[in-house]
Amino acid sequence: MFAFNQCIIIMQEPFHTLNQELLQPLAETQCKHLDRALPKVDLSALLGTLYEFIETYTRHIDMNKEWGLVDTLPPHLEASNLDPSLDLDELPEDITLAQTASTWKYIVQFQAQQKQH
Repeated sequence: MFAFNQCIIIMQEPFHTLNQELLQPLAETQCKHLDRALPKVDLSALLGTLYEFIETYTRHIDMNKEWGLVDTLPPHLEASNLDPSLDLDELPEDITLAQTASTWKYIVQFQAQQKQH
């Protein structure tokens, strides 16, 4: 968790070595859905979980990049003995694994905006 907080502070790209296939942008509709969903979610927990997921799973495991993040993350949490209680029900179901890094970045920006208000 410390590594991604450092990246946020110095505005460094945390996923510059990630395969381009895993850096697909979010659609406008997905961003709007996230805007409605994120106030209901523990952002710090979600950011830490997504960062760990990207670094340990999506970066190193060959999987179908079109699989849904919401469907893929819970089994990974359970298999990794991480807290599976993270509430993902509010997140858009159409976000794919290829969009996980973009989702993480979007949430970082959302959290920064929330802290400014």
